[in-house]
Amino acid sequence: MQYEYGIGLDGQADLLTNTGSSSAYGPKFEGQYLTNQYSSGSQTRDAVNATLWRPYSGKNGVNGYFQDGQTYTNSVTLARSWEKTNFRMSYTNVKNTWITPNTGYKRNSFALSSDTKITDKLRVSVKGGYTNKSSDNIPGAGYGNQSIMYWYIFWQPNGDIDWLRDYWIKGQEGQKIFYPYSTYPENPYAVAYEFLNAYDRDNFTGNVQITYDFTKDLSLMARQSADYTKDDRSQKRPWDAGAKMVHGSYRIQDIASQEYTSDFLLGYKKALTTTGV
Repeated sequence: MQYEYGIGLDGQADLLTNTGSSSAYGPKFEGQYLTNQYSSGSQTRDAVNATLWRPYSGKNGVNGYFQDGQTYTNSVTLARSWEKTNFRMSYTNVKNTWITPNTGYKRNSFALSSDTKITDKLRVSVKGGYTNKSSDNIPGAGYGNQSIMYWYIFWQPNGDIDWLRDYWIKGQEGQKIFYPYSTYPENPYAVAYEFLNAYDRDNFTGNVQITYDFTKDLSLMARQSADYTKDDRSQKRPWDAGAKMVHGSYRIQDIASQEYTSDFLLGYKKALTTTGV
C-alpha cells in the first residue's frame, strides 16, 4: 500500500459520497486538515471539526490487522523389539494459531505398526493411523467480500484499523455491520468473529499384510487396506451478511467416504550369474 495519497480520485478527497472509495488517488498527505473524516469510536464523519489528513501505518495501518502465526508440535514415540516382533506406536499433537484473528486449527494423530514372524515362512504386519483435525474457524479465501485479502486491497491509507474493531453499528448490535468506506469488502473483524467456517475431520487408514515364502525364491504377499474419512462442516453468517443473507444463515455438511482395497503379489527372485568366456 502507498502512503502518499488518501481516498478519492484525481486529487479530490471522497469523504461524503463514497463513489471513489475503492480508490486512493485523492489529496496528497501534506499536513492539511479536512472535515468529514472518521475518528476512533465515533462511527460517524465529523462535519464540524477539521482533523489532520494523514496516513496510518504500522499497528494502525492495514498490516496491523495481522498477527504472528504460531504452530506448536509435540510428539511421543514408543518402540520395542522382541525376538520375532517389532512394534512402534506414536502420538503427535499440533496446535496452530494463524496470522488473522480467531483462526487456526488443532490436530491429533495416532499411528502404530507391528511386524511379526509367525514361522520361518510366514510373516504378518499391521499398520494403522488415526488423525483428527478441527478448527472453530478457517479463513475464507478467493475473490469475494468474505475474504480477508479482498478487504486488504480495498482498505485506505487514511484509515485507522482501530475504527473497525467495534464492527457492529452502535444501537444496532447483532443486526448491522459498520464499515466506513466502499461497500465492496466486509469489515475484517466481523469476518473473523461472525463469518465462521468450522470443521471436524476424522481419518483412519490401515492395512494388514501377510507374506508367505514357499521357497527362498518364491513368495506370495496378500494385503487388505482401508481408508475412512468423516468430515463435519458448518458455516455461520450473521445478520447483514450481504444482500442475499440479510438475516444471516447457518449451514452444515456431513461428508463421509470410505475405500477398501485388496491386492496380492506373487514374487519370484533369482540371482542372475554371468560366466566369462
